[in-house]
Amino acid sequence: VVARVFAGQAPPVEASRLLRAAAGHFAARGLTRDATIALTAFCRDEACAPLRALVERHYGPSFHAHSLGGAITLGKTGMGAFMGHSPTEGGEGGRERYAFFSLAHCGVDTGGALGTMQREGRAQPSSGCGALIGALGYVRDGGAAAQTEAQKQAWRRRESLRISRLDPEFDLLCQRVDAAMDATDGPDATKMDLADMTLLAVSAARQDLEELIAEMVDPAAADYCVLSGVHVHNWAPVFGGDEPNVEFVIPTACYSVVQGERLNHDLLEEPPVA
Repeated sequence: VVARVFAGQAPPVEASRLLRAAAGHFAARGLTRDATIALTAFCRDEACAPLRALVERHYGPSFHAHSLGGAITLGKTGMGAFMGHSPTEGGEGGRERYAFFSLAHCGVDTGGALGTMQREGRAQPSSGCGALIGALGYVRDGGAAAQTEAQKQAWRRRESLRISRLDPEFDLLCQRVDAAMDATDGPDATKMDLADMTLLAVSAARQDLEELIAEMVDPAAADYCVLSGVHVHNWAPVFGGDEPNVEFVIPTACYSVVQGERLNHDLLEEPPVA
C-alpha cells in the first residue's frame, strides 16, 4: 500500500529495521553512539515520537530541531548550539561527529487513504501531516488563481512579505515549499497530491540542511552522516483494533562524510562490521 502511494521512490522499509541498518553503516565509518551526537529534524507531531525514539536508541538523546512539516528552521545559531554539544575525540579540541536525521511524515492507512490517521482517544479521523496538507492548499490556491506569470509573481511577492508572529512556522513552511516549486520547476500546483507535497518538503529540508552543513561544519575537524526521507505511518483505520500500526521510512538520501570523503549507503545491504 505504501509503495503504491509513493510510486517511483525507494521501497519503504520498516522503521526499526532501517534505523538499525543506517546506524550500522554509520558506525562502520566511526560514527558510533559514544562518539556522535544526533540531530532530529522532524515535524512537531507527537506521532513522530516513535521515530525519534528509534534514533535515540542508537545515539542517545538527540538535539531536537523539529518544526511544522519537518522544515529546517534552526538556522546557523541553532546548528552552532548543536555542534557545541558534540563529544570530542581525545579531549578538548578533538574531532567531532554529527548524525543528521531529516524526515517529513505522512499518514497512509491500511486501506491506502493518504493523509489520514487515527489517534488514541480521538473519535474522528485526524490528519498527518496537517501542516503539509495546509501547505498543499496554500500552493494550490496560488497556482489556481494565477493565470499568468505576472499574476503568479505578484502573488508570490505579496505572500513572501507575510510572517505572522502567531503562526511563523507555518508561514515559513509555505514560503519554503513554494520557493522550492519555483526553483525546481516542480509539479503543477493544481495537480499535486499530498505525496508530491511530502516529497517536495523532504527535498527542500535536505537542501537547507546541506547548506547549513556546508556553512557550519569543517570536514577537517568533524565527520558527519545524513539520513533524509519520508516517515510513513501505515496505521489501521481503527486505533487499537486488530490491524497493526506500522512505521515505515522511505529513504531519499543516506550518506556519511568522513575525513572529507563522502560515501553513499544502500540501506538494503547489510552494514559492514564496525
